[in-house]
Amino acid sequence: MSLPSPDNEPDGRGSQPHDGLMRFMLNFPGVAADELRHSLPADVLAVVDVDQVEPLPASFTEPELRTTHSDVLLRVPYRDQPNHHVYVYALVEHQSTPSPAMAERMARTILKVWEHTRTHHGMDKHQHPLVLPYVIYHGRYRWLSRTNLHDNLELAARSNELQHHDLQLQLIINDLPRYSDEELTSRPGHLYWRFLSVLFARNRDIPTLLSMLDAVAANDRRPLSDDAATAIIVYIMKIGAIQKIEDAYELLTSYPNLEHTMTTYIEESLEFLRQMATKSGLEQGRGEGLLDGRRQMLLAIIAARFGEPATSTHQRVLAGTHEDLDRWSVAVATEATIEDALR
Repeated sequence: MSLPSPDNEPDGRGSQPHDGLMRFMLNFPGVAADELRHSLPADVLAVVDVDQVEPLPASFTEPELRTTHSDVLLRVPYRDQPNHHVYVYALVEHQSTPSPAMAERMARTILKVWEHTRTHHGMDKHQHPLVLPYVIYHGRYRWLSRTNLHDNLELAARSNELQHHDLQLQLIINDLPRYSDEELTSRPGHLYWRFLSVLFARNRDIPTLLSMLDAVAANDRRPLSDDAATAIIVYIMKIGAIQKIEDAYELLTSYPNLEHTMTTYIEESLEFLRQMATKSGLEQGRGEGLLDGRRQMLLAIIAARFGEPATSTHQRVLAGTHEDLDRWSVAVATEATIEDALR
């Protein structure tokens, strides 16, 4: 599996880091199935085959919401009619509190999904597939907002006598804040799905996040693939959970199986350091603060790839110039030994 850029949506538009991680993880076999198996109502699970779920390359997030929302469209076949499908429109909300307009927003999106299925999947224009509106929520507090389009009607229209005239659109909510740390780390399912749940639910505190990821891994001895480990590292960097160089070092050395995929994200790491230098009030451009940050990050990458660096290696890197670090950063990811990388 090739690792997509976490910044790119299927149509090439930039988005925030949650979107890239979600799309990447849901493309692993079993991850999307576990997400649906955990959250869909029992009556839906009884008639669809979630083990055959297919993530589709489509996005319907409105432009003004791309910094706070990301989405993915999933296609799931019926058990008794595998050539027909239910579509699950999954929207991840990255806000501290739930949106009271979510049901209305989902209603607009379902119309777009119907148009998409006609254009790209050959659906009859006079028949529409069932589209389930599914929200993955990971705000600071539990979801206590409206879950049905009916609740958005004015009070007079919500009388029992008129209910059969309005549009009933029930949201399916995966309310991550309702789960305790223990529930998130011990739940059964695919390793990557459990990692994804923890990353979304606890992405504001790096020590807690790392501890919970370790707890998940302790219950499943399968190692992370290079692609998945790198995607997780880049995600944690981009959400700003890392506040200092020591955190970056701890994170990289926690996952020693990065190997060749680290090459792809050398520039990601350097850009992250430039941003940290700016936030810390350090000199812009190629200042001394940034130089020291680059040295520390290179030592972390060396430790992840070759093991704890020798004293001589440590001293050489700490004395390196920007030009040295430009050369060594690429060599460390491609050469077979640390001696070849730093010659």
